[in-house]
Amino acid sequence: MRIIVEEDRERGVDPAARIECARCHEARPLIGSVDYDGIRLCNACATLFEVARLNGKAWSCAEFVGKTPAGAH
Repeated sequence: MRIIVEEDRERGVDPAARIECARCHEARPLIGSVDYDGIRLCNACATLFEVARLNGKAWSCAEFVGKTPAGAH
């Protein structure tokens, strides 16, 4: 997920800008964060989501952050 950080830097994303991650609820850098259909995850949580998705443990970001019941696709 480092490439997302690098791409954001190249696009001029403000390195001081912060977001509240939908999963960990921490103030995290906007740079490197990922928006999944309106659900913004920090880079660390986006990495965890992608691993869970690849391992079949999460079908959607909404499920991953607990916004839909497991198994509802």
